[in-house]
Amino acid sequence: MKLISRVHQDNVVSNDINIVHAQFQITLLHVVLEQGNPLGSIDDQFVDFLAWLLQTLSAYESIGKIEEIQHIIKLKKLCSNLENLCKNKSHENINEYTYLRKSILSIYQELKIVYIEKYSTALFEKYSNAKWLEIVIYFPEFFEEDDDELFDFIVKNSTVFDMRKINEIQKIIFTRIFALQRKKLKKFYKLVPIENDFKELNGYIQSGCSFDKKKPYEVLNFNNLIDLFNNRLEMDGNLSMNADNFIKVQQCLSCFEDIRVAIEKLSSSPQTDWLRILLIEHIVEKYTLIFSPDSQIENLRNMLMRVNEKILLLFNNMFMSQYIDQINQAIYSQSNIPSIPDYQKMTKEKFLSIVELMGKISVSKERLDQLSDASLAVWDILLNEIEFSQIFTREMNKSGIQVNEDGVEKALLFLNRIRIQLGIENNDRFLNFFLSISDKIAKTTVKTVEQLNKLLEVVHYENISFEQANEIVEKFNYLDWPDEIKKIVSSRFAIDNKSDRSAREIIDQMINQQNKKTNISRKSIKKTVLEGNEKSEVNREIQEILNLKSYQDNPEKYVRSHLDQIIPLILYAWSIANKPQFPKDTQIVALLLVIHSHDKGLLEQVRTGEGKTLIVGLIAAFLALCGHAVDIVSSNRDLAIEGEQKCRSFFQLLKLESGHICSENDDVNHQSYRSDLNTSQGNIVYGEVGTFQRDILEEEFNSKKIFGKRYENRNKSLIVDEVDNMCLDKARHVLYLSHEIESLKWLETLFINIWAAVLRTEMSNSDDISEHIKDISQFIKANVQNKNISVPDYMNEFVNYKIERWVDSAFQARIMREDDHFVLDIPKTDDQHIKKQKNIIVLDKDTGIEQ
Repeated sequence: MKLISRVHQDNVVSNDINIVHAQFQITLLHVVLEQGNPLGSIDDQFVDFLAWLLQTLSAYESIGKIEEIQHIIKLKKLCSNLENLCKNKSHENINEYTYLRKSILSIYQELKIVYIEKYSTALFEKYSNAKWLEIVIYFPEFFEEDDDELFDFIVKNSTVFDMRKINEIQKIIFTRIFALQRKKLKKFYKLVPIENDFKELNGYIQSGCSFDKKKPYEVLNFNNLIDLFNNRLEMDGNLSMNADNFIKVQQCLSCFEDIRVAIEKLSSSPQTDWLRILLIEHIVEKYTLIFSPDSQIENLRNMLMRVNEKILLLFNNMFMSQYIDQINQAIYSQSNIPSIPDYQKMTKEKFLSIVELMGKISVSKERLDQLSDASLAVWDILLNEIEFSQIFTREMNKSGIQVNEDGVEKALLFLNRIRIQLGIENNDRFLNFFLSISDKIAKTTVKTVEQLNKLLEVVHYENISFEQANEIVEKFNYLDWPDEIKKIVSSRFAIDNKSDRSAREIIDQMINQQNKKTNISRKSIKKTVLEGNEKSEVNREIQEILNLKSYQDNPEKYVRSHLDQIIPLILYAWSIANKPQFPKDTQIVALLLVIHSHDKGLLEQVRTGEGKTLIVGLIAAFLALCGHAVDIVSSNRDLAIEGEQKCRSFFQLLKLESGHICSENDDVNHQSYRSDLNTSQGNIVYGEVGTFQRDILEEEFNSKKIFGKRYENRNKSLIVDEVDNMCLDKARHVLYLSHEIESLKWLETLFINIWAAVLRTEMSNSDDISEHIKDISQFIKANVQNKNISVPDYMNEFVNYKIERWVDSAFQARIMREDDHFVLDIPKTDDQHIKKQKNIIVLDKDTGIEQ
């Protein structure tokens, strides 16, 4: 009666679900009560089982948990009995048997999933680190087809579970997901016969991989990605992009930390846009990781949408290769990885500036080559130049001047230099200036850049100011510009007396212009000094000045207000220190010109033999007495040492400290910077340009305390000897602080293979090198493509672009000879147990100086 009551109860409310339930229940009861009991004997246990089944079906939609696991096992046995009954196709109740078999099998499968899901939830609450259990909890549909192994294991171990058994369950789940992934990939490779796969993606499972090596959600995301590809390819009929671009799509996907956003974007985009969309989303992802999510994200996406795909690809690859340390630091912020210095990081402002500028330029192979040769750190400068060159070309063509005419390239060069001098903050002023120039050229009948170049040249060399040039452009016709320039330049250098004056006249004039009188009698300098007492007299005079409170309070103000006293004292001190040499008139004038220039820079031309060492010494002494920290840059190490040694006794007479930074011992060099800070006067340091560069970089970027407090409370003065050598002959020489680049470790195998190939090559003469470079480059590329040489996929394009240059460098290294192109330096040590490390020192072939 219990079973009949349940059937009656389910039919009281008439709805589709209850009608189906009623049909099943009536059919089931009919077969159960059939003569001969085909489903087994009817006892209390069987009746309780049927009552549970009907109760479960009635409450299925609100079922909370399944505890009657033995009843689910009996369902499986019932399915087996019905399957045997269905074998007799001639039985009069075959239709009922077939219906019941299908229905109970379906019920059995669903109740198994419910039981597995609920049981897994209970386990996960206790073992929260068993992440693969979440697959069953949230995605039970993955086990609808094949869950017997998992169900049987749970049934067998349902009473006692430990971590070992939990791991067995995770292994079963992982194996099931792996089988689904293989199935999806098999379908994909039938649709896309490309000799490449997804091994670099985080969610890809390789044969032999264990569940603890993979994160479940990464695997599910990867499976969803393959589903997306399969569905889209079936819908579109084929792969509508070329194979190379699809490989780039795969490579780009492998660089994502989380591909969920990428999958979402791909699902709503045509295939032809896939690479572009992925590049944008990958750049946005890395921006978010490094700089944290902010209101700029959508603006960044919009800016990236305006960028050409080729530039996007180049920017993405270079950012990943050059700033991988910064990216890793953002990803693994909680790990104990060493921090990187700020100078190796990309700032948020520079990042956004580069992206904005990329959207403003058109693409050409030449520009791509130019950008790929440059560090990403200077892309904003290059892109600004490229953007302006586009504006320049457009405006010149509009004004009637062809860009291939003589002088046009020179005009562009001057304009770029002026733009850089003005700074990015004055970019709008500069553009308005140039557009006004273009407008004036368009209105003139004579189309030439001669007048423009004259204007730009005097602005660049600061013969006239930018404001004055702007006024000329606004007020005067294009052909009248040269005359207006002459008027302004002439007015600057106009003088009343056209005749040259002697050094004595110049000194007398400066003395007469002093507003304050010195408290030391001028007669004391002119008085007769007994021979042999000159040094002590100079020492006494300078010490009296140094002891004055007015000097100690403001040395520069005192010195410049007492030039009538200071200049003769400096000249007299030189003559005493370097008997019988006294500065010549031209050398004195050189000193006076520097004094007159005051806070402006000054370029002086001193011919060979006219006493550059003396002039530099006089100027350095004057500036040091003004309280400045004076640095003297020589063209090479030997000249710096010689200059300091020749002037040392002169400086000592004036109570000035001096030194050089050309010693082999860095500690000795660094001591030269650290003068006595208790004195009002400054000190003087001689050195070679590369040494100063190195010390500045070490101080600023590696936080080495080299200069002490030398520059903190003093004005700084720089004197450059042989300025043409530094600014022209060696203008392109750059000094780098070496540091390890983490991402280059992935290319070590590549470099070893290049070097091995170069060493194996037979060369009859150096002219054969160019042909060998091409052959070896092709050989290395083929091995990279075939995976014989391991290179990360995201660096393939970078490697392909740089390979010939690397091979060329390897050949250059091969032909270098010791004691010609380089020397081997072995540090000296008294400890015989310390291994001597050889250092390679490259030589400058022109000068023989160590680089």
